[in-house]
Amino acid sequence: MRLSTCTLVLVGILSFNTLSNFNNVSGQTLEELTSQLNSMIACQISLTEPACNLDILDSETRRVLVELQASSASPGQLSTLVGDRLLLFSSKNNFHGCLNCSGVDSDSVCNRYGTYGSRYSAESIWNKYGIGSMYNSESPFNRYGAGLKIVDESGKFYGYLKVGIGGATPYSSELKNLYENSSDLSEVRDLFCQ
Repeated sequence: MRLSTCTLVLVGILSFNTLSNFNNVSGQTLEELTSQLNSMIACQISLTEPACNLDILDSETRRVLVELQASSASPGQLSTLVGDRLLLFSSKNNFHGCLNCSGVDSDSVCNRYGTYGSRYSAESIWNKYGIGSMYNSESPFNRYGAGLKIVDESGKFYGYLKVGIGGATPYSSELKNLYENSSDLSEVRDLFCQ
């Protein structure tokens, strides 16, 4: 039997010693939260599925659940949880693409023909001579560099995209695993964007 993400989140919440802090943040009792989560489970809907209706949760509970789940979500799941486009920016706020946009979106890092997904564009993380160079301090592929900031459209910060230390986002973990197996950035892009 496949456990839904809601079930996993509930188990995670129950296992935290800081449950009282969670209740204070969300303003709901455990029973109210459990009821809301059970409603989603009963429908066999996961927080990470596009059809998931998070409207049954109040905004603060949704925010807390999203933050809890985002810490362990896969890259594909994180985009659904956040609900906004996840954007890459340098320290000078130069835009370097959208992480969770469709592969046909012109801003997507997965659009191999677009500015941010092409291995030939200096703005693309997949260009080993541009922002994707392992010698560029902001490159996601520089093990000792800062990486690129991941923010949503409202400016909320989600961490850095990088394969080195401090790249603890789901996207960074996925990228690191792929990059360790192939230094061909076009191949890494294709696997990353599947």
